[in-house]
Amino acid sequence: MRFHSRSFTVIHGMSEHTPDLENPTPQDLSLSFGERFVVGWISGCTGKVVEYPLDTLKVRLQTGPYSGAFNCIKTVVKEEGVLAFYRGLLTPLIGAGFEVAMLFWGYGLCESFLKRDDEREMTMERIVLAGMGAGFGSTIVLTPVELIKCRLQVKNNYKGPLDCIRKTIGADGPFALYRGVTSTLLREVPGNGAWFGAYNFFGRLFSGTDSVSDGSQFAQLVAGGLAGMAYWGVPYPIDTIKSTVQTMPQGTSTLSVARKLISERGFLGLYKGCSVTLIRAFPGNAVTFWMFERVASVVRDFK
Repeated sequence: MRFHSRSFTVIHGMSEHTPDLENPTPQDLSLSFGERFVVGWISGCTGKVVEYPLDTLKVRLQTGPYSGAFNCIKTVVKEEGVLAFYRGLLTPLIGAGFEVAMLFWGYGLCESFLKRDDEREMTMERIVLAGMGAGFGSTIVLTPVELIKCRLQVKNNYKGPLDCIRKTIGADGPFALYRGVTSTLLREVPGNGAWFGAYNFFGRLFSGTDSVSDGSQFAQLVAGGLAGMAYWGVPYPIDTIKSTVQTMPQGTSTLSVARKLISERGFLGLYKGCSVTLIRAFPGNAVTFWMFERVASVVRDFK
């Protein structure tokens, strides 16, 4: 997964450079930008299928009058059926693929600037910085996808994703799809710094080396799950504001929604649904990172 030039070791007594076959250089394990994008897309789609029902539950708790998770589940199942928790899956499934693809692609791009030629892995500080940079870029893809997802997940009169897109643009213009972009950006930048940072921190801790790839598949699953919890735990209040902004009428500002929610619920009220989100985050992100490692390994084997 590296993007710097192949290095060679000089063997004393020889006049030419030869590769170190027993200790392959980082480039031997690298993915191109295109490969990283495709692997990320597959990983994102897989993780979204696992986590989507709990994501719907999160949005319902953030925007509805439910007293808690069990009350929400009971009410939704009774009034709308179990499949209501998968309503609107198509758009975020496609979007999640592109979102995660953009994240890993963006992370790789930032890594190519931040990583030094003489190191196998970046320091934790630079990993977090690269993750924040990736989050900045992913906001462009994620904002319209999240807006349509949130509108379909709450009670609505839309016939599906395309109908939701058509009515949103028809009512407020194409830029309405980017409503909530500020709050999305404020969530994605610190959130993805925490996401990549936590995955590498716990992955290295479990593997006992400076690379997550050296650990077992189980260790990668656990590290990925904890990374997902870190992603949501850090910027969760911003996500509550974002979800509310994207389900409100045109002209509703992030700041006005934040003030209204805090005045009505208090600051801790912005964490409504957080426990469900953290539970949801573990399996979805565990599968996402695990799948990335598996597919990346297959791609490397064919090189």
